[in-house]
Amino acid sequence: MWHGKSFTIITHNLSDENFYIQSCTLNGRSHEVSAISHEAIMHGGELVFEMGNKPNFSYGMSVDDSEYAMCDTLNPIWYPGSGIWHSYVTPIPIHETTTLSAYTQKENGEPSFIIESVFQKIPKNRKIKLHTRYAPQYSAGGDIALIDSKKGGENFKTGTWQGYEGVDLDAVVDLGEVQEVSQISAGFLQDVGSWIFFPVEVQFFTSLDGETFTPAGISNHELSQKDFELRTLEQWIDMNPPVQTRFVWVVAKNPGVCPDWHPGAGNSCWIFVDEISVE
Repeated sequence: MWHGKSFTIITHNLSDENFYIQSCTLNGRSHEVSAISHEAIMHGGELVFEMGNKPNFSYGMSVDDSEYAMCDTLNPIWYPGSGIWHSYVTPIPIHETTTLSAYTQKENGEPSFIIESVFQKIPKNRKIKLHTRYAPQYSAGGDIALIDSKKGGENFKTGTWQGYEGVDLDAVVDLGEVQEVSQISAGFLQDVGSWIFFPVEVQFFTSLDGETFTPAGISNHELSQKDFELRTLEQWIDMNPPVQTRFVWVVAKNPGVCPDWHPGAGNSCWIFVDEISVE
């Protein structure tokens, strides 16, 4: 609330599957641009999003975005492999994992610093089903965070890690079709001072039909729970020879409660995971 005025954001039909914006209204009127001015927020009101399970490619493509522009100059975009800079004029279709670089220019032509963004392509038809739920404050964006090809860094507060309090990670990845698999892995974070521990062990299973699973292996580690250094760990198994599978089941065992020597003794441990990889 600002000077007696409040600004409310509402989402309709939002779920783990419905995370694409279909349409948007601002104070009851259609809002076709994918930005909002600071002035509009300060005046108060209600911004309402209608969500769905497929992208609406026409939303946010309005050419009349001038009132939201950060500057009046063109924003050159680097197209990987083109060898030259191009001025951004129309939306850029991306079909593969791509790194885009961009900079803007001041009125005198002086360039700004260059920023980069990596757009990861998720393998076609790949899905994930979670049998245990993550804590809502550490969702990393939802279920798909574990198969979006982006790995978390060394700080769980950045929102890239998915947190499970007092429960195991129990997830099944559907590859979409039968594939030859030679390695399965999952990444974890340990920040003992924040009650985040590596899992006791990680179990991997494979299946052709999603009903009958065969044990593929168990990954263990020898790192101490008393190690208060911030660490990340990739736990994996190699399958030699490779196996034919469509479904991969991953169970990461939570340590349970913080040990007696820990400041949080007796309270639930957390495990933080990001990215289940199948190769």
